[in-house]
Amino acid sequence: GRQLRAASKPQARHPSKTVTRQQPDGTYRVISSGQQVWLHPSSTLLGRKPECIVFSELVRTTKQYAREATAVELQWLPELVPSFFSAAASAARAGANSGAVGSNTNPATHVAR
Repeated sequence: GRQLRAASKPQARHPSKTVTRQQPDGTYRVISSGQQVWLHPSSTLLGRKPECIVFSELVRTTKQYAREATAVELQWLPELVPSFFSAAASAARAGANSGAVGSNTNPATHVAR
């Protein structure tokens, strides 16, 4: 069978790209905003369902569709959206210092699911 190949990191880092992670219902959630999007029906990724994608165009019709989408590796997310992970790590550290329960989680594994 065909294997899904992820984009190169330099291409995925382009500032016009928006990073998302797949949800249990098959949609994607934008990491920085929480916005729900769907892969555009013309996307070659549609049947493959990669765990994470980046896209550069949002088309609004009956749904919000991600176009020009590329698959990326989950472990790249802290590098692709460092501001999100910096904020999450800071919050986790603050919670750990205050004795909050469950605050020692790794933000890279708890992204917008």
